[in-house]
Amino acid sequence: MAERRTAMPVVLIASPNAAVRRRLRRELEGAFTVYEIAERSALEGSIADLQPALLLFDFPLRQLGGVEGLQAIRKMCPSTKSILITSTPSQEEEISVLKALDRGYCPRGITPAHFRKAMEKVQEGEIWASRNVVSHILFELASLTHAGNMKTPAARVNNYC
Repeated sequence: MAERRTAMPVVLIASPNAAVRRRLRRELEGAFTVYEIAERSALEGSIADLQPALLLFDFPLRQLGGVEGLQAIRKMCPSTKSILITSTPSQEEEISVLKALDRGYCPRGITPAHFRKAMEKVQEGEIWASRNVVSHILFELASLTHAGNMKTPAARVNNYC
């Protein structure tokens, strides 16, 4: 009887920086089927064609069309979980990215061990964010909950700091 193989999840790395793409590919090969794109203009077509399980963005948020652009990209393949990677993380940007339904936000210099953990957790449906942003979001959620506007979400949140 032939052994049945399970296909590895597809990851799309979207970065104009070849060194970043190579580094991420090295971290992911063996556990994922990895595809890369270097141009922002190729992003929509690649998502539609590949239907990746995970999408790693390494573009400035403004190149993605801001939060509205992220939401539009997410609508192309709602099952794709995404992580925004940035060289200069700011709390405001990280919060807006997470509110746009992205699953994670990582600094470009994240250690390989932390990056692998972020990928695992996001793939499992959890959220990856910095500790200070987790505190801010929990405070905001508590304020909304006390106002009776929202129920507590079931998603678990991990932080990289």
